[in-house]
Amino acid sequence: MEPNKSNEPPASVAGESLPATSEVAPLVVGGPAVDPVAPPADPPVAEPVTEPSPEERDQLIATVEAARGKFLALLRADAKPKSPDVMAAATAYAAALNESQIPLAEEWSRLQSGVDAETAVGHTSECDKLRNDADRLIANYAALFAGLPVLEQAVVTELDRMKEDDPPFLAAPAEIREPLINYKKGLQIIQRMFGRLHARKKPLEGIAPLPPAPTLPNEAPSATELANKLTEFGHAVNDWRVAGNTTQREIRKKVDGLRKEVTGFVSALLGPIDGIEGGLRNEPELLGRLESFRSDHAAVIDGWTRAYERLDAGLLPYFEATGLSSLTVEPGSAFRPETMEPGGTVVRLDRPLEEVVSVMRRGYALNGEQLRPVQVEVVVHTASETPE
Repeated sequence: MEPNKSNEPPASVAGESLPATSEVAPLVVGGPAVDPVAPPADPPVAEPVTEPSPEERDQLIATVEAARGKFLALLRADAKPKSPDVMAAATAYAAALNESQIPLAEEWSRLQSGVDAETAVGHTSECDKLRNDADRLIANYAALFAGLPVLEQAVVTELDRMKEDDPPFLAAPAEIREPLINYKKGLQIIQRMFGRLHARKKPLEGIAPLPPAPTLPNEAPSATELANKLTEFGHAVNDWRVAGNTTQREIRKKVDGLRKEVTGFVSALLGPIDGIEGGLRNEPELLGRLESFRSDHAAVIDGWTRAYERLDAGLLPYFEATGLSSLTVEPGSAFRPETMEPGGTVVRLDRPLEEVVSVMRRGYALNGEQLRPVQVEVVVHTASETPE
């Protein structure tokens, strides 16, 4: 038979019926053959999820808590942890959490609380304390200077009462005039000492708050991102803490400098205050010397004296406004080296050894912190003894 050389398609393509004995080839689309008339296959049956037992769940929770604790421990380290250690802790924590089946949002809330607790301690709280100390010292410094004009004016008021050209004073004998003029000179010295204090004033600056600690975002990352996000956060907290430790040392130096400036000013301030105390202590002796002249010159004596008593009383409001306080001790008390210093001794065999006989100079404290001990005269039993 000769081959068909015409251009007509075969009968099977032209739409003619195929022989009954012909078979339909299965469809193949890039994979195994699919029978177009075969019934659909049943969907795959999912394997049942095995819930952990209570004991297993407790163990998984304990593993998560331990991993969280290790991660938080790296956040509180003063020395910056090595990067692989942070990554290992974050990875272990994320793996334990994924295995535990604990909802990520639930654990994220616990982690946020732990982070807040860790970043609230250490250099943050210490720097806050130092900053408060600095603010208090600056406030004390300002108050000490603010009250000076009142003290100066009190001295001026006393000096204005002492008129050397007043006829009654000129008529008084030299035995009255000379000691009263010396009395006035003592007040003039105190006035000049107060005046020189203004030159010591310097501008003092406070301490700026530290940058806030890094915080976790409100929403938890995805499970696949958890380890990387925890690692990044761990590095951020450690960088913040190390920088804060350096800042803390700088702040402590600054607070020490503020304290030195304030206590230095108070030491200078105690010069005129000691002058008032000394005048108050010596005034009874002066009044005793003038007593025999009182009948004829009472107006002069009373007009010039008791200035130190009034000035001493005027110090109390100043002390209350500045946190400064005077320290003293009752005669008859036992000598205490932590709050007293010996300024003199008295041999008394009839009194206990190292008993306080008298106060020679008051001590002073600023905000309850002793700046200078009380200077006292104490009992000894031999002239060679000295209190320790």
